[in-house]
Amino acid sequence: MFKRLALTAGILVGVSFTFASVPAPSALATPPESFTIVINETFTDDGLCGFPITTHVEGRIKFTIHFDKAGNPVFESQTPSIRFTVTNPATGKTVRDADVGLDKVTFTPDGGVFVLSTGIHFRVLPERGAPIFMRVGLQIIIVGADGSFEIREVGGNFDPIEEFQPIVCEYFADP
Repeated sequence: MFKRLALTAGILVGVSFTFASVPAPSALATPPESFTIVINETFTDDGLCGFPITTHVEGRIKFTIHFDKAGNPVFESQTPSIRFTVTNPATGKTVRDADVGLDKVTFTPDGGVFVLSTGIHFRVLPERGAPIFMRVGLQIIIVGADGSFEIREVGGNFDPIEEFQPIVCEYFADP
């Protein structure tokens, strides 16, 4: 699930290099352009918990690029609708997670991005019971031109990100 943050940051940085010089916004006249990325991947991660966990990611992200009158990109909206199923093959324990919402990505003149992100960022559901980890609401993500990033929670239900690994790995390790 940390790979999701890295994947999102990677996508954002890659997109920001494409639109590195963005002028100040003006009245929108050029129609927006949209495209969708479909995701259906399965991978195994040995590093998060110190034992293998398998993740299946399925869904889509719709990207819509908005332009100014001159045809320059001003901002991009992203609507992820992604489902995660994560399993410890040794114990058979599984959690479900989702990334659903709306992200508004503004490209900064220095080649970074500013993301206003709202929705379900993490909602880790075990096989039975209530979520064991949640990050739901409005957050700001700042990605520097050098790839560094910062997340600021604005409002919602945000479990501390540093608790993610211990909580999830403890769940998976317990037979």
